[in-house]
Amino acid sequence: MKAGLLMYRVLVADNYPIIRMAVKNLVEQLDNFKVIAEETTGIDASLRVEQGDIDIIIMDLAMPPGENGLITIKRIHEHFPNTKIIIFSSRSEPQYINQAIYNGANGYIFKGSTSSSVDTQI
Repeated sequence: MKAGLLMYRVLVADNYPIIRMAVKNLVEQLDNFKVIAEETTGIDASLRVEQGDIDIIIMDLAMPPGENGLITIKRIHEHFPNTKIIIFSSRSEPQYINQAIYNGANGYIFKGSTSSSVDTQI
């Protein structure tokens, strides 16, 4: 971390361990970003955010078992509006994207995206 710059604390939430590992590795290549937690369900992600030390969440919409990720987004956004939520999902249907943004997500990245298209999606 460069002197004087803020460290962003990231939570990665996905039910697949390989996805969590890959996202963590990518995030930690960025200056001033550190993955400090990983969760496998939306409910567990919500509970972890309640500890108050998460700046950014990168999460999937589908993390069975449990609630729909759209509900998780809404709950987190209502209680922690300063926590940024980035959706990383294979769901590309407009109704999921629109509802995620409406519920409080700050960005939406498709798991099938190329690296060059990610900048335009978030």
